[in-house]
Amino acid sequence: MSTVRCSFVSNLLLKMLMMISIILHSAHCELAAVYVTGKTAVQSTNFTDNVHYTADYAVDGNLYSSSHTHLPDPHPWWRLDLGTPHCLGRITVITRQGCCDQYRFTAALARAGLSPNYAENRPCGSPATRTESTTGATVDFPCDTPRMARYVTLDIDLASPDVTLPILQLAEVMVDEYTSGECTKNSNLAPKFESATFEVLHKNSLVANASPLATEVARSLALCAGYCMEHGQCFSFDYGSGKQCHLHNLNATYIGITPSEGSSVYVVLKFQSK
Repeated sequence: MSTVRCSFVSNLLLKMLMMISIILHSAHCELAAVYVTGKTAVQSTNFTDNVHYTADYAVDGNLYSSSHTHLPDPHPWWRLDLGTPHCLGRITVITRQGCCDQYRFTAALARAGLSPNYAENRPCGSPATRTESTTGATVDFPCDTPRMARYVTLDIDLASPDVTLPILQLAEVMVDEYTSGECTKNSNLAPKFESATFEVLHKNSLVANASPLATEVARSLALCAGYCMEHGQCFSFDYGSGKQCHLHNLNATYIGITPSEGSSVYVVLKFQSK
C-alpha cells in the first residue's frame, strides 16, 4: 500500500492564518434564509398509511405535516435540491410534532455539498444526540466552514449504538446561507486541513466517470495532494502525465477508471484538522 502524507507549515502561512482569523472574527457574518418551500426533495423510502409521507412534506412550510421514511430501511436518507449552489452556513431541522417519542432522529447527520450523493458531501455539525431527538425538537447543524452547496441531505448512521428505530420524520428543514462572500473568502486562502493521508487506489489509471472539480499543473505528487487539501470538496485526485493534477469529489466506491500509463488515482484516507 502506498500513501502520501502532506503537511503545510510555514511562518508565512501561520501569519496569514492569524490575519484571516482576526478578519473573520471581526466581521459580522450575516446569515439569511434560503427559500426552500416547494424545492425538489426525495428520500430513500416513503411510509404510507392512507397518506404518502413523501420527502416534500419537509419543505412545504407546514409544521403539522411531515416526511416519513419506511421500515425496514438499511440507511434512511433525505435530500433537498436547492437548484443552484449557495454559500451555506446552517441547516435546521424540526422533527415531527406530537408523535412517536422513540428518539427516531438519533444519529442523524446533516451534510451539504455539490454532489447529489450524500456520502460525497461533508457534514455540517455533529450527528443528532439522543437528547436532541425528541418529537417536535429543533436541531441546528452549523456548517462551521462555509461551503458552496446545491444539495442538503440528512441520513442516519445505523452503526451508532444509540440508534434503536432509524426513521427520518421531518416536519420542516430550513437552510441559511452567508450573504457577504464568506465562501469566496474561505477558498484558496489556506489549506482547510493541516495534514492528510492519501492511498493509491489505482495505478496506471485516470478517473474516467466524472469531470474534475479543478485541474492544476503540479510539479510533484505532494503538491497535487496539497491542492486537494486546499479544495473544500476534494476527496480524490489523479496525477501523472504532463504533471496534470485532476481534483475530484468522488470517494473510492464511485470512482471509475480508464487506463493511462504513468498516472495513478489517489483517495483520501484521513484528514487532520487544524
